[in-house]
Amino acid sequence: MGKFKLRVLENNSKPLKNRPQTYSYVHESRVIFGRDEDKEKLLQMLISDCFDEKVAVVSVIGMGGLGKTTLAQLVYADERVKKQFELCIWVCVSDDFDVAKLARKIIHTASGKICDHTNMEVLQQDLRQILRKKRYLLVLDDVWNEDFKKWTDLKNMLLGGGEGSRILVTTRNEKCSRVMGAGKHYILKGLSEKSSWALFAQKSICYMY
Repeated sequence: MGKFKLRVLENNSKPLKNRPQTYSYVHESRVIFGRDEDKEKLLQMLISDCFDEKVAVVSVIGMGGLGKTTLAQLVYADERVKKQFELCIWVCVSDDFDVAKLARKIIHTASGKICDHTNMEVLQQDLRQILRKKRYLLVLDDVWNEDFKKWTDLKNMLLGGGEGSRILVTTRNEKCSRVMGAGKHYILKGLSEKSSWALFAQKSICYMY
């Protein structure tokens, strides 16, 4: 019997417009195939103390459709992450890496308060106040930014967190990972043949009903 492979043919150089927003929650009824080992390796990267930076960046790199967002969701929901980090924040970035807009999203998610400031100084003060000395995990999902200055402007706002804070970036773009100064990166590969068949079988059953 021939190998069963799933391929995704896609141009990874440009973001897709109007992508749906992602969120951190994975429904308990959802079955995830073949990502237990990936989850464990990524989780260990995040909670390890092998980084020199107080706020370190870890990236997950892979082509579209492989499950980068799902992997980040699984890690985000893990009890060990909740124990390790005082504050966990999830922000979907997609095509628009607008620093002020992202800062407002982070403030809103972290504090629950709507933020409509446009002044960068005020936004920076608000963010530093929220993150002050707290060990936090910030997930930036679906990032396409290749502009070093934009990333530097945002990261400077995030440096007020406690020792051991982490920023987890999911991206299709290796250059983006380099621009964001990822101290470690995890290359997500396709599912194994066994997991691919299991996924195919589940989808087939769903379509039957």
